[in-house]
Amino acid sequence: FRMAPIEAELLSPVQRVFLEAMVVAAEDAGYGGDQLNGTNTGVYVGYNSNNMNNYFSMISNFCPDKMDLALTGNIDSVIASRFSYLYNLKGPAEVIDTACSSSLVAVHTACQAIRSKEVDMAFAGGIKICLIPRNQEDRDIGITSSSGRTKTFDENADGTGAGEGVGVVLLKPLLKAIEDHDVIHAVIKGSAINQDGSSVGITAPNSQAQTDVLIKAWEDANINPLSIQYYEAHGTATNLGDPIEIEALSKAIRKYTMKKQAFAIGSVKTNVGHLDCASGIAGLINAIMMLKNKKIAPNIHYKRGNKKIDFINSPVYVNDKLRDWEKDKHPRRCGISSFGISGTNCHMILEEAPIGKKVESKVSSQ
Repeated sequence: FRMAPIEAELLSPVQRVFLEAMVVAAEDAGYGGDQLNGTNTGVYVGYNSNNMNNYFSMISNFCPDKMDLALTGNIDSVIASRFSYLYNLKGPAEVIDTACSSSLVAVHTACQAIRSKEVDMAFAGGIKICLIPRNQEDRDIGITSSSGRTKTFDENADGTGAGEGVGVVLLKPLLKAIEDHDVIHAVIKGSAINQDGSSVGITAPNSQAQTDVLIKAWEDANINPLSIQYYEAHGTATNLGDPIEIEALSKAIRKYTMKKQAFAIGSVKTNVGHLDCASGIAGLINAIMMLKNKKIAPNIHYKRGNKKIDFINSPVYVNDKLRDWEKDKHPRRCGISSFGISGTNCHMILEEAPIGKKVESKVSSQ
């Protein structure tokens, strides 16, 4: 990456790991080497910093004489722009912070930029790294699981388990991707974002806002909501969050059908924990892999349903074992939810890659 050793040493792990993930995403898509040079490609990153978990603060404490050299390697905005600088990309480079929904909002923002022809392609993703291990004395906001595990929708759910991760996807208009013989993992049909507005508390979820964002995403995708077979839930396993999420989803679905236990639901947080600002991209990648493999992954740690949720009369059921994803008259479709403690909510509709089109990876020249 053309860095001097001292610059690399002072580079924030967040910048370094996201840069590495960007390179992997570009090469996997067949755009390695200098193939992106000069292109109108944007970069959109979901990230929120934590002053108690900050690499620049560590440098300040232990190497104050290197502060000037460390500055660019620790500015949050450069997380997005460093790849653009190195590979000469001409589209916008933005860091987006809406708390837990940041990375899915970043994907939504990238899609909107492509739709408006502001960019021709876009990288979108998120990253969460915990530089300092948690200890029992660390304070939280009352959502931490006593077991460290995220038991989404289970009766023993008492909070979320923290996780770390990074994810990036490369987005293009579908017709252009087919024309260019690109790898196509899945198709984003539509998405929507909104804000809770007033609620019982600034960090409390708003059921009506969640219902509204689901319906707006369905309308944006221009599909029949009943063709969606699986929902990748936000699923924090908190006492307040899970019941409200199911209530909101049920209310939205019941505008179209009164069927009971007809749609599968789960959350990748049961596997990897809550990735905070990267949780949305984790859910998106989880959904992509299920579409590609034609399998619906299990919601682990689920034994008995949360008593605060009426699953018997709900239109959804918790998928607790690996299932073949049977296809009906529609392409396989799923929804991904990501709700931020900031009050910004996002929902996205995903569809399997088009049948009969070239979907294998294009070999990079580098």
